[in-house]
Amino acid sequence: MKIIGAAIIGTTLLLTSAAFAQSGMVADECESEINQYCSGLKHGQGAVRQCLEDHRSALSQHCKAALLSSGPGNGMGMGGKALTSQDVMRVLEDQGYTDIRDVEREGGHFEVKALDPAGHRKEVYVDALTGKIIGHE
Repeated sequence: MKIIGAAIIGTTLLLTSAAFAQSGMVADECESEINQYCSGLKHGQGAVRQCLEDHRSALSQHCKAALLSSGPGNGMGMGGKALTSQDVMRVLEDQGYTDIRDVEREGGHFEVKALDPAGHRKEVYVDALTGKIIGHE
């Protein structure tokens, strides 16, 4: 009986710690990519982040933005630090924008002039924390 009780408690602790380790912005935004590319890796030691970085070209835009706005110096998954203009340029390039110019920070977003994937000149508004496109004209 004591062995079964100990096994149940041990399993519960293991599952609870695994669920805790998989929380945060990257875990939320990259859940399907983690399951697809990094399922056998331990969370919390940087292996999952490195795996995602190794598969960057195949990641969703939301996952890429989460990686950019979290990690060392960026709130460790809490999204506290704003993206740099270089980060914003990478986000837009990843989405097919070209000829990216005039990256300017305006409050909580960036205003960027670029050619959209169809080749039309746009002013694109990018959230400074998440990297998500919030509008364009």
